[in-house]
Amino acid sequence: GFAEVYSYEDTPLMKVADAVRISMSIPLFFAAIRKNEGDVCVDGGLINNYPIKLFDREKYVSLNRRKTKYYEKYNRTLRKIDKEKNLWVYNKETLGFRLDSAKEIAVFRNHKEPDHKKIEDLFDYAFCLISTILNIESSMHLHSDDWKRTIYIDTLGVSTFDFNISKTNKLKLVKSGKDCTEKYFVWYDRLKRLVNKPLIH
Repeated sequence: GFAEVYSYEDTPLMKVADAVRISMSIPLFFAAIRKNEGDVCVDGGLINNYPIKLFDREKYVSLNRRKTKYYEKYNRTLRKIDKEKNLWVYNKETLGFRLDSAKEIAVFRNHKEPDHKKIEDLFDYAFCLISTILNIESSMHLHSDDWKRTIYIDTLGVSTFDFNISKTNKLKLVKSGKDCTEKYFVWYDRLKRLVNKPLIH
């Protein structure tokens, strides 16, 4: 399989609703979507659940960028095939939002030990297997500078598969998003030397 980006650049004729439906096709929970070519599309989160690097290209940013060692090896290859204008750079203007439980945030950001889950049946096994794949892939951003341009939003224990969220919980989630965003910017403003601080002229 392979990852595919749906955007106005790559798929200008695709409806947003169709792209969202494909993107939410979590295996075993939702029916997969089959494209005209016969390809079966599933949730892109299985391959890249946090595409924070999507806009780390020169064509998306002119001033607020920086070169990194981890992108240089890719850029050497790109230069050989004459794609100089599409080089990888660290885009300081990118800001990501992650929706995780308080425990997951503690694991990702504070290196706490993750919870151990009991597996009693096939459903538990499938759920834990998918969760493990997503968590391993999701934590990859912690091994670079990406966590510094990430706002972690506490989901307050609301599951991805909770399709009947009460109005009270919806309001709590909105407040959590606001509070976590404000907390990030307090931290961001306090530190003077961050890799994602834009240049000010």
